[in-house]
Amino acid sequence: MRRWSPLQDRTERLIALSQLACVATLGALLVTSWRRHDALLDGAFVIALGVFALAATGIAIRMRRLQRGLFATFAAVAGALVVAELTGFALPGSALALALHAVGSTDKVIMVATLNALLPLYAHAALVAKERAAEALEQSVVAERTFAATLEARVAVRTAELEDTQRVLQRMWRLGQQIALELDPTRVLERFVDAASDIAYADGAAIGLAGDDGNIRVSIARGAMVDLAGSVTPVTNTVMGQVVRLGTPWMTDDAPAHAGADCLPICHLAGGDIHSVAVLPISRRGERIGAVVLVRRTVHPFSEVTIARVEAMTDLLTVALENAELVDTLRQTEWRFRTLFRAAPDAVFTVLRSGRIREANDAAADIVGTDVMRMVGRRLSELVAEEDRDRLDGALDGTFAGHSARLEITFRRAPNEPSHVVSLAARLLPEADPPSVLVVARDVTAEREMRVRLMESDRLAAVGELVAGVAHEVNNPLSSISAYAQLLLRDPRLEGMQREQVEVIRAETTRASQVVKDLLAFARRSEPRHEPLDLNMVVSRTLRMRAYQLSLNHLRVEQRLAEGLPAVIGDARQLQQVCLNLITNAVQAMAPAGGGTLTVATGVCDGEVTLEVGDTGTGIPPEARARIFEPFFTTKKEGQGTGLGLSVSYGIVTAHKGKIEIATTSPRGTTIRVSLAAANASVENGVPAEALPLVLRSPIADIRLLFVDDEPAICSGITAYARVRGFTVITAPSGERALEIVRETNVDAIVCDIRMPGMDGFAFHNWLRLERPGLAARTVFITGDVVTAASRRTVRQPMLAKPFSFERLEESIIAVIQGRPADAMRPTPALGLERLP
Repeated sequence: MRRWSPLQDRTERLIALSQLACVATLGALLVTSWRRHDALLDGAFVIALGVFALAATGIAIRMRRLQRGLFATFAAVAGALVVAELTGFALPGSALALALHAVGSTDKVIMVATLNALLPLYAHAALVAKERAAEALEQSVVAERTFAATLEARVAVRTAELEDTQRVLQRMWRLGQQIALELDPTRVLERFVDAASDIAYADGAAIGLAGDDGNIRVSIARGAMVDLAGSVTPVTNTVMGQVVRLGTPWMTDDAPAHAGADCLPICHLAGGDIHSVAVLPISRRGERIGAVVLVRRTVHPFSEVTIARVEAMTDLLTVALENAELVDTLRQTEWRFRTLFRAAPDAVFTVLRSGRIREANDAAADIVGTDVMRMVGRRLSELVAEEDRDRLDGALDGTFAGHSARLEITFRRAPNEPSHVVSLAARLLPEADPPSVLVVARDVTAEREMRVRLMESDRLAAVGELVAGVAHEVNNPLSSISAYAQLLLRDPRLEGMQREQVEVIRAETTRASQVVKDLLAFARRSEPRHEPLDLNMVVSRTLRMRAYQLSLNHLRVEQRLAEGLPAVIGDARQLQQVCLNLITNAVQAMAPAGGGTLTVATGVCDGEVTLEVGDTGTGIPPEARARIFEPFFTTKKEGQGTGLGLSVSYGIVTAHKGKIEIATTSPRGTTIRVSLAAANASVENGVPAEALPLVLRSPIADIRLLFVDDEPAICSGITAYARVRGFTVITAPSGERALEIVRETNVDAIVCDIRMPGMDGFAFHNWLRLERPGLAARTVFITGDVVTAASRRTVRQPMLAKPFSFERLEESIIAVIQGRPADAMRPTPALGLERLP
C-alpha cells in the first residue's frame, strides 16, 4: 500500500501553479493591448513552461517505468524551451533568438496549453490513487486490529503455558533441591510422588520398585492411590510389570474398561473411580528398576508434555536414589572401615604433619599402654624410646614428602612394664584433608625373641651335630679299650689287685660312654616316644651330665631317690630336659652365694610319682611367682637367661598330663615339684649281661663271622675275643672289601659298622639284600652314634651302640642266626646262653 507524502503535495501545488500560469498566458493573449508587448508575453511563456517543467519532474519522480519516462520527456522539452527563451532574451540578435521570434505568441500559448492539458489527466490518476490508498489504509487498519487481537490471544495462551512451565520448573527445581539433600531413599520417593502429582495435576500417584523375587512392591502411594501402599504385584500380567519389562509408557482414558482385564488391577485397588491412568518406567543406567503410576478421577488424558515432564523427573529420581544408595553404601563402608580399624590386630595411627596423633585404634593402646583418648593429640615421637625419636621424625617427614617408610622402633611403656619393639610402616594418605600419614605398627617383640630362640636352637643343633661327630670318634677308642678290658677280665691268670685295676678301666670306659650317650640323647631331636620309664634313671643321667658344672660352682648334691619307684609314661628325652632345666635354674639361683646345696628327690604321693628339685638360693620374689611359667619372663640379668626354661618345662609336663608347681619358696631357698601319673606297667631292669661271667664255650663256636669296621683296634679286640670263644672272625676295613670277601668266602653272620669311609654299612647291606638276602638277614649293625628309634626304623636288623659288651654282641649274633632279630636287643636267657650260678 502506497502512502501519501510531502513530495506529492508539492507536485500537486506545482500542477495547480502551472495551470494558473497557462490560464494567465491565455488571458494575456485575449487582451489586445498586451499583444504588442512580446517581451511580457515571452516572460509569461517562460514562467508557464518553467512551472510545467517542475510539475512534470515531480510527476516523473512518483511514476514508474513508461509513465516516468513520458513525464520526464515533457519536463525535458519544457526545460529546453525555457532555456531557449532565456537565451533569446540574453542574445537578441542570435539565430536562436530569431528562430524563436519567428514562432508566434499564439503558437507558444497553444504549446503551453497542450502541455498543461496533460496535467489534469495526472490529477485524475492521482485522485484515484489517493482513494485507493485510503481504502487500502482502512483495510490495513482492520487487518492490523485483527492481527493484534489474534496476537493478544496467542500471547495469553503462551503466557499461560510459560506460567505453567515456570511452575513446573520451580517445582522440579524444588524437588531437585529436596532430594539432593535427602539421603533416605524412602523420603526421596515420597517427595518425588508429591512432585509428580503436582506437576501432572493427578489425583493420585504411586511408585513400584522391582524386587529380586520377580514381584513389584508399591513403596509409596499418595491421594487416590494410597490404598496401594505396600501391595505386591507380579511382573507378569500387570500393567506395571509390562512397563517394567518393555520400558515403554502405558496410558488410558477409560480405566474402568480395563478393570476386568488381567493387566490393570489399579482401578480396583484404588476404589474403582479412576478414569485416566498413566504408567511410566523408571530406569537407571539402562536397567528398569520400577514404574510410577499417575491417575485422575475424570476423563482427562495426560498430555505428551506432562508425560515428558514426569519422565524427566524420573531421571532426576534415579540419580537421587543412586546418590542415596551410594551414601548408604558409604556409611556401611565407613562403618566396616571403622570396625576393621578398631579391631585390627596391628596398631594403626593417623598422624598429622605436626607429628601429632589424629586417630588410633585399640591395638595401639595395647602397645603404648595407655587409653586411645589420651594418645590423640600427642606427638607420636613422645611415645617411643628417646634414641628412636629422631629416626621416627625423619621417617614421618620423608613420608609427607611422598616416600614410604619402614623402620623398627621401641615403644616405652610404664616404668615397671617391659618395652615393645615395633615394626612401623608409614604411607601418605591420598587426598587427605588435612594431610595425614597412615602408620601401621606391628609388635615384633615376641618375633625378635623367637628369632633369638631360633638362633640359640640353631646353635644347639650345630652343637648336637658336633657332639655326634665327636661321639663317633670317642666311642671308637672307647670300644677298643672296653674290648681289651673285657678280654683281660676273662684271663684266669689275672690276680686280685690287677683284676680290680682292670675293672676300674672297664667301669670308667662305661661311664665315659654313658656320658657321651647322654649328650647325644639330649642334643638329638626326635619324635616324642611315650613309654614306661624309670624317673630315677632320668635324674641320674642328668646329674651325670651336670656333674662338672656342679663341682665347678662348689655345689653339694643331695640325692634322695626313692627305691622301687613306679614307672611313668613319658618321653625320656623331654623329661630329661625338664630335669635339666630345673637343675640349671637351681644352680643359677645359688651362683651369687658362691655355693650351696642342690637337693634332688623322687617319691610317690597320692598315687603320683613326684620329682622335687630344691636350692638354697634367695627364693622367688612374691611379685614374680605368678609369672615364672610365662614365656620369656625372667628375673635374671640380661644375658643370663631367656625366660624359656620353666615355660618349656611347663609345656612338657602339661603334655605328659602332669603338673609343675612351686612347692616352697623363701629367702632360704626354693623347691619346684613335678608330679606325673604312675604307670601300671613296670620297667624291665634285667641284670646286665656283662655282670655275669660266661663259660668259655660259646654258643656261636665254630661259626665264621665277618666283622666290618674301619677301626683296627676294635677289629683286633674282636679277633682276640673270638679265639677265646672258639669262633672265627674275618675282618674288613670297608664296605667294598667286605663285599669282596662275601663274594669269595662263605660266612655265617656279619657284624658291620654303620659309618665308614667309602661304602658305609647301609650301602653294604643293600648290596647284600640283592646278592645274598639270607646273609643280609644275619647282619648286626654297630655304631658310635646314639641308637634312636629313627635309626632303628631305617633297617630291620639289630643295632648296638659302641662301646658294647661281648655278651651283648653274642646275644645279637645268636638272635639273627636263629631268625629272631627283634630279640637281639633283649638280654634274656631264652637266647640260649649258658650262665654260671
